[in-house]
Amino acid sequence: RFVVPLGSIDTDLFLRSSAILLIVLHHATQWPMAGGAAILLALVGYNLARHHARRLFVGDVTGMLQPCLRPVLLYYPLLLGLCVAIGSFPWQSLLLVGNLGIDGYSTQQTPLITFWFVEVYAQILALAAILFAIPRLRRAVMRRPFATGLLGLGVALALRPLSDLAIDLGEMRYFFTPRILYMPLIGWCLYFADTVRRKALMS
Repeated sequence: RFVVPLGSIDTDLFLRSSAILLIVLHHATQWPMAGGAAILLALVGYNLARHHARRLFVGDVTGMLQPCLRPVLLYYPLLLGLCVAIGSFPWQSLLLVGNLGIDGYSTQQTPLITFWFVEVYAQILALAAILFAIPRLRRAVMRRPFATGLLGLGVALALRPLSDLAIDLGEMRYFFTPRILYMPLIGWCLYFADTVRRKALMS
């Protein structure tokens, strides 16, 4: 928690507000300020751990998905409105896989690129649901959530350069989920960093 003159605010709220400010500055002003999306992606992992770890540890992926997918449902009317405006209904965007660059797909010249984050968010939720549906893996994470998260973070960091070598997505590579998967895993690890040593490591 952060102490302010009138009291204190939750770290999650402070980071979320900072991320929104950075995103607005980056997209709506002449002062490009990258980093807002990275903070939000880390918060995805942090909030999965904070609010849904108990559900995930017992395999209740439906209980996790129901509240987490509400923002995606709210996004669809906006997406359809943009598709009508540009006169195109790309199936990749409608299936929330546009950021994967499938079939040479690119939204760089349309407003749709602004919403790559929603696609990544939905894919992270789907990946979490798949992984925690595996009993042996679920039990391993439940026993050692920080250590397994750190292992996953190492794998995700290794995927970054490998994904660039394995497939050429051109300008879409920056939004490719395997390339940015490490960010939510940082958030997961931050939540479970419950000792001074672990906090120092994550810092």
